[in-house]
Amino acid sequence: VKDLNGVYQRVEQVPSWLPHKFQLAYRKWPWGEPDNLDGWMIALVDSPADAQEAGYTAVGGKSSEWLIIDSNGRDRFGHKGETVIPGAGTSWQHLHRLSARDKEERQHGTAHSTPDNAHHSAVAKGDDEDELPWQVIFIGDEKMVERLRRGQRHYEHTIRQALGGGTCEQR
Repeated sequence: VKDLNGVYQRVEQVPSWLPHKFQLAYRKWPWGEPDNLDGWMIALVDSPADAQEAGYTAVGGKSSEWLIIDSNGRDRFGHKGETVIPGAGTSWQHLHRLSARDKEERQHGTAHSTPDNAHHSAVAKGDDEDELPWQVIFIGDEKMVERLRRGQRHYEHTIRQALGGGTCEQR
């Protein structure tokens, strides 16, 4: 769940295939690249109108819930809604909901017995507390968010350079 970490930016567009009604959405994607609507998201969404049809009830039983959605469209973590900013740590819980793709495959009988590699890493193996979002911070200033995104990009670049020996002097 390492891909969960990073700086999320407020977005207006969300993938139309996600089955939620979004109130707020924040997405993480690499700085300097176009937003292809495919990164991890933190979102405040309405509770399902028909819990039986949706196959789940909202976390906390409120009229909305906060979700962390992975890049494959799976709801990975949930937090009770009706809050301006979600909490952190154990106020979140692991979710084991089927994605829209998983539901479609089951309906058409094309579900794989084991997930393919593209979304195998996104399937929760268990409920490890270490995976929960332990720091959730809201920054309202768009310029500050952009500076943080650039800083994250620089940090990741520095790590790649160090691992690849790119910063070592040749003798």
